[in-house]
Amino acid sequence: MSEDSLTPVEALRAKQVEEVNALATLVDQREEARAAFNERESSDNKPSDEERSAFAAAEEAFNAEFDRREKSIEKYDRRVAEAEIVERRRADAARASAGTVSVTSEPLTYRRDNASQFSYFRDLAARHNSSFAAQTADASGAIERLERHAREMREEMPKRERERERRANVEVDRAEREITRSLGRPRGLSESPFETRVNPNRTDGQGGYFVPPLWLIDDYIPYLRAGRVAADLCRRVPLPPGTDSINIPKLATGTATAVQTADNAAVQSTDFTDTSVSAGVHTIAGQQDVAIQLIEQSPGQIVDQVVVQDLLADYNMKLDAQVIAGTGSSGQALGLLPVSNYTGANTITWTTATPTAVSFNQAVGAAVSKTSYTRYDLTNLQVLMHPRRWFWFATATDGITGASPTNGRPLVNTAETGYNLAAIENDPAPFQGLVGRFPFGPNAYIDANMPAVATAGGAVSGGTNDLALAAKWDDLWLFEGEMRTRVLPEILSGTLQIRFQVFNYFAFLVRYGQSIAVIQGTGLAAPTGLDTSVVY
Repeated sequence: MSEDSLTPVEALRAKQVEEVNALATLVDQREEARAAFNERESSDNKPSDEERSAFAAAEEAFNAEFDRREKSIEKYDRRVAEAEIVERRRADAARASAGTVSVTSEPLTYRRDNASQFSYFRDLAARHNSSFAAQTADASGAIERLERHAREMREEMPKRERERERRANVEVDRAEREITRSLGRPRGLSESPFETRVNPNRTDGQGGYFVPPLWLIDDYIPYLRAGRVAADLCRRVPLPPGTDSINIPKLATGTATAVQTADNAAVQSTDFTDTSVSAGVHTIAGQQDVAIQLIEQSPGQIVDQVVVQDLLADYNMKLDAQVIAGTGSSGQALGLLPVSNYTGANTITWTTATPTAVSFNQAVGAAVSKTSYTRYDLTNLQVLMHPRRWFWFATATDGITGASPTNGRPLVNTAETGYNLAAIENDPAPFQGLVGRFPFGPNAYIDANMPAVATAGGAVSGGTNDLALAAKWDDLWLFEGEMRTRVLPEILSGTLQIRFQVFNYFAFLVRYGQSIAVIQGTGLAAPTGLDTSVVY
């Protein structure tokens, strides 16, 4: 195909491929030169000083050229994404001018601004339940709206799925580049980590009646809602449709260097070994049986905005609980707790019969310290704890009786100018999420899904202690799909009810166990104040 016959997107992609192939050739050639040089270093025909200098200069030139080409590839990534958007909009405009439905040119049927007028779920009930439809004055309008919604979703959902898959691969590749850049060879994945789903019982929908209004889809996911604090701290990656498993490569053992014992002595040579980190795709689902009388006699938005939003709120809570303490069995993901779930995870055991806020501050510092010399990177390290632990900590004093007030000065302040500062409070403190910051770096988050029944051994049931969790959340990856809905009118027709279901797919993956540090032990027993009758 000649360049003149290529579309703008195809031309950019062709140049992008050329750049990637050129970079691969550059790397391969340099690897060959390195192998030849190292072979000579281990032989009797060792390189001269001039050859060593030339090799070092070639390495510098390679690094500079590698960086230049990588930046060029990143520019093409951006240009291709921009060109794809333009191409899609042109196609949408062409379809609109031909008389077909286009999401970008016409307002959607079901929107937030008309939610009080048109109920998606009420229309579904009218479409799939003849007795209800017979009692509904607007039955024909409901069917027309659903038909239009189906056409809109057949246009919109494939676009979203393509964009979701593109963003997922970009996010995973970006994460891989961030991790491998520290190894001196910033390269991304050579193939997609997403395995295609083959089980016909788990096929994603492709538009139509049973895709909920986009305003409901978009409303549940972007915000830090109560009940999913830990989930939103993770690196968020869209889950592409048709995905059953995710596999990310990982170095099991690394290369090595060593001091050369003498001139002409052998150079350290250690081959790396690799493995992979895998995560299966899991399902969270819920349903609600609704009386036809409620749908008919209540305002149109009652099901959409009350029942469904409540199901979505519970979904968020259950997803968060999976990230924190999923068991890894019976369809669950493998969560962060107990600490034994992940090899290399750090443990701080705080054992004291008389815990103080000062010692808790030191325990958090110890967790951060352990992560710093096992993971070697504290970027986006934050501390998560149960609300009772933070508010005990936030109301503690230094115990200096000569100070004002006489029972001690507060250790957590709303300004950095406070005395004996152990943490800075986020004012006003919310019920969930970000509440403060420790002076030595990490932010403090509270999450009521954190266990308050843990044992000293880190198990998340059977004890009376809570747990605190310091983690580098960039290494904890949460993949989420698009929320789905179903309506089942026949199963409960004998009692004049309709069953509504919501469900979604997710996967949770921990890149490195060393990114997790759990604070546990008797020091985290249910806290009390100076007056021991006060229990948090």
